[in-house]
Amino acid sequence: GDEFAFILKNAADEREALQLGAKICEDLEKHYSVGTHTAILAASCGLATYPESGRDPDLLRNRAYYALHEAKQSARTNIAMFCPEHEHNIQYRSQLEQALRRAIYDNQLDVAFQPIMDIETGQPTAFEALARWHDRELGQIGPDEFIPIAEQTGLIGDLMVQLLNKASITAKNWPETVQLSFNMSVKEIVKNSTGLRILSILNDHKIPGKRLEIEITETAFLENFG
Repeated sequence: GDEFAFILKNAADEREALQLGAKICEDLEKHYSVGTHTAILAASCGLATYPESGRDPDLLRNRAYYALHEAKQSARTNIAMFCPEHEHNIQYRSQLEQALRRAIYDNQLDVAFQPIMDIETGQPTAFEALARWHDRELGQIGPDEFIPIAEQTGLIGDLMVQLLNKASITAKNWPETVQLSFNMSVKEIVKNSTGLRILSILNDHKIPGKRLEIEITETAFLENFG
């Protein structure tokens, strides 16, 4: 996972800079003999130009790093140049983060419920609580956008408490045989305080713990959580 920064002083234009970046990746990806084994590396490259992407050294490095992240996420190429679209994405994410902080503080997030059915009886055995957020300025924002931001900024704990509390208010009126299914960030599950926070919410609404089903995403298993 090593990362290196290069200053390309002699690149005539963006095209030549991209060619130089591609050449570096190509050289790094050659097979290497290590004793009796062959090592194969993968390399990605992100580029930012002066002064278009920034005049400050730290800003240039950050822009290049953002382009590197985009290159790693792309299925088409392993090299990317920072562009106006990236700048727009950064500004939008910052706007989204500030709006999310306000929404959590003002208790604006809500839940919708999706039934989980027993195919044989045709009756619901549980309802899955789904996070929903409508911002006055930004409109409807999907959980695939705001949940990762909440995790990265440390807001996920407060968000979880707010959503579980609202879901519990509805679930306490269901038949006792119907469970509440709740998606939770694995980053919260591994915290020692999370269990007590969950039990406190369930106790407030007089919901037995056996009626709560916690779900985590498949991607959680890709990370090394204790």
